[in-house]
Amino acid sequence: MKIDSSHIEYIDFALRSNTSDVRNIRAFLITTIYRSFETADNWFSAKVKHDMANV
Repeated sequence: MKIDSSHIEYIDFALRSNTSDVRNIRAFLITTIYRSFETADNWFSAKVKHDMANV
């Protein structure tokens, strides 16, 4: 699998929006990177739907 710019943007969003204390940052990053392949597309779709609803 290859990470592209949309995955990086999603990972950045996930890191910035996390409000809980991360005790193991390495495990958190690994999980976020692996899960970005599954969840980034859904996140972008939801973001577009939200933005289009307000137009």
